[in-house]
Amino acid sequence: MHDHMNGLPNFSRSRNDALTETDLRAKTPKFIVDVIDAELAHRVRTTDPKASRNGIINEILLAWANEQWHRATMTLKIAPINPYAGESNEEEQA
Repeated sequence: MHDHMNGLPNFSRSRNDALTETDLRAKTPKFIVDVIDAELAHRVRTTDPKASRNGIINEILLAWANEQWHRATMTLKIAPINPYAGESNEEEQA
């Protein structure tokens, strides 16, 4: 489990803390699935005979989720506690 998972809010599909995985279903454009399947075929033939479509999708989603988590964390670190406080103070002083 990743360290950043500790502070996440519980959304409806992940409320059971005992589970480390949940189900995700989505309509996906055929082009995207074709590219994933091509990558899967390449991996099965060349590097990983046990590769799966699900594994590739999880790699993609994990990279995206880590990037979003990092961006949100950095935004919170550099943002003031109340970003509108500076504007109201400036208006009061004018």
